[in-house]
This record gives sequence, C-alpha cells and structure tokens, in this order.
Amino acid sequence: MSELNRATILGTGTMGPGMGAVLARAGLQVTMFDTSPEALARTEGTVGVVDGVLDRLEVPVREGGSIAYESDQATALKDADIVLEAIPEKLELKQEVLAGVEGHIAAETIIASNTSGLPITKIAAGLAHPERVIGWHWSNPPHLIPMNEVVNGERTAPEVTAAVEELTRRIGYHPVTLKKE
Repeated sequence: MSELNRATILGTGTMGPGMGAVLARAGLQVTMFDTSPEALARTEGTVGVVDGVLDRLEVPVREGGSIAYESDQATALKDADIVLEAIPEKLELKQEVLAGVEGHIAAETIIASNTSGLPITKIAAGLAHPERVIGWHWSNPPHLIPMNEVVNGERTAPEVTAAVEELTRRIGYHPVTLKKE
C-alpha cells in the first residue's frame, strides 16, 4: 500500500476541523467536506483557531500540507488515499454515507471511521469493499491528544491496519491498536 498523502474528512462538527488541521500540518493534502457552505465557513474559522493553538505549542509544519473546503462530494473524494468520517454516532447514517462514498473512490482507498463505540464490522456491512474499512478513533480535542485508537473490523485487511498505524506515527501520534472491536 502506498503512502497516504490525500485525506478527505466527512463531517465538520466537533472533531473534523481539529483532525484536518493535524493532518495538514503533518504534510497531507486535506479536503474538508460538508454539503453546507455555512458549515464549511465555520470549519475554516475553527481550523484557524486550532492552527493558532498548534503554533503556540510549536508543533512543526511539514511541507506539502494544505486544507481545501468542498461542498461537492465527488470533488471532495477525488484522488483521496483515505476517507475519514467524523459524522454523528448513528449506525444507519454512517452506513448510508459510506455506501454513497464507495462509488466516488478507488478500490484501494481506505475508509476510516472516527466512531467511539459502533462496531467497525457493522459500519462496513453492505459495502463492496469491507476489507478497507477501519476504525481510526481520535480523542477530543483531536489536536491536543496525540493518541489514536486503531480498530479492525472482522474483514479489515492487515495492510489497511499497517497503513493507518504508519500514518498515525507520521503525524506524531501514538497508535493503539485494539485486539477487539
């Protein structure tokens, strides 16, 4: 699996802006997606606040990182290496959103869920490629707690787990890979 350099974040509420700022600062090209232009404008402001906090903490900025804000789903997902959903904790909503994502991404694109309690196996149920679905749970606030839980579903491919663990280390965080959902 090649290095993950392009991330799309679905969800611009509590967690998305902090995750986006951390990933961009680590050198990834990030696209924040929301259907609402108002939500994207709020997200841009929140990312600015988070960047200010990270500047004061002297978190290094790696070359190549950027954040774009997009309200068109196909455009937001184009060329993504990893799609990170940070939408509300409703199983049916996550399943519906991710089913809609599959038609816009390459077969090798990783789908990561920031769920804190829903089983990855259930989130991946019904998807054409459940082997690429993984839990990548960030703690709140995501820009201040440098640890991510990595959670495999029953069908998550080992190379997906390895890629997310490597990305977690690359952004300066510690991956904690759970043995069970």
